[in-house]
Amino acid sequence: MPLAVKNKSKTQEDEKAFKLADKVFEEYAEELSCVFNYFSKKSGNMQNGRKDVTLEVDELLDMLRKANLLDGKTTDLQLEEIVYMIEKYYAPETTLKSKLEQERFDAHIEANPMLLRVNQEAAAKK
Repeated sequence: MPLAVKNKSKTQEDEKAFKLADKVFEEYAEELSCVFNYFSKKSGNMQNGRKDVTLEVDELLDMLRKANLLDGKTTDLQLEEIVYMIEKYYAPETTLKSKLEQERFDAHIEANPMLLRVNQEAAAKK
């Protein structure tokens, strides 16, 4: 989202993580801004008189891959975990995690039985 702001953390652990991240940002603000601006295609854009410092999800993933932090040999961080981290600050009912819950899958299959290969094969034989 353009000009998005981070939502207030929801748990005590999140609050601690934000405080730790703020300390790191204070110390390395200039260097981190350079990296961020390098990957952001919106870097330097002005919108409604404010500088747009938005980093899109695909840009974030590109940055993490190039830093060998995502799906790399030196880390266990996976794409699904990144998606969950990003989505936890949005409406929970629209997140990937909620969409992958077994109950929702079962309800979807019940409503659309022909999606199952076994049902497709049975229908083809008739």
